[in-house]
Amino acid sequence: MDTEGKSAHLKKASWSMFLVGFIIYSVISMTKSAYSASMASIINEGILKTSSAGIINMGFYIFYGGGQLLGVGIVDRVSPVKLIYMTLIGTLIAIIGMAFAKTFTVMLILWSFCGLMQFAVWPAMLRIIAEYVLMEHR
Repeated sequence: MDTEGKSAHLKKASWSMFLVGFIIYSVISMTKSAYSASMASIINEGILKTSSAGIINMGFYIFYGGGQLLGVGIVDRVSPVKLIYMTLIGTLIAIIGMAFAKTFTVMLILWSFCGLMQFAVWPAMLRIIAEYVLMEHR
């Protein structure tokens, strides 16, 4: 392959990486808001009390924030692509579980697990952009 062909291939791969990363980050960001957006209905339908619904939401952010503080070393040593896969699989498991959860304890565990699984998505995306996306696409 000539130099011009390699350059075009790199540009296409870089653009694709940026686009896929944008879509994945957008989906993960929406999942962070999913429970908060559904809290009013959960409370109105009598599934949970206001305080219990708030505790579940708090559990997500405690594990999300705690994971970011304690997981900084993991983000530096593990492939950002593996971290994104881990985030997507963990989030999918938590969301499917939340759809079937009937008790406060199960919901708290699942949503806290979701927060823990999402701790690395932002640093992983930054690494992907810095290491794999061409400067002109950043």
